[in-house]
Amino acid sequence: MENSNQPLYRETEKTIKTIPSYEVAKMMERPHWKVLNMIEGKAGEIGIAKVLIDHSFVVNEYFIESEYKASNGKSNKCYECTKMGCEMRYPKTGYGEST
Repeated sequence: MENSNQPLYRETEKTIKTIPSYEVAKMMERPHWKVLNMIEGKAGEIGIAKVLIDHSFVVNEYFIESEYKASNGKSNKCYECTKMGCEMRYPKTGYGEST
């Protein structure tokens, strides 16, 4: 995982500005697994991705499945969150705002 005090923004293949879900978790002061559960859902709860699919939205316009390498070398799942994805779930994160 990247170590930095500043959020890590990335440009995807189609030059869409994204932020990794683990950085969103840091900004929200939540464990990353909780952010993944919000996106994917968990037993007994529907995630954001399922709601988007059920309403004919293109999930990749909000959350792009990805992975990152942790400091121990293990590959872990994450999502590249687009501006629309952040605004949908985290409207007060300040996505893209300069400090």
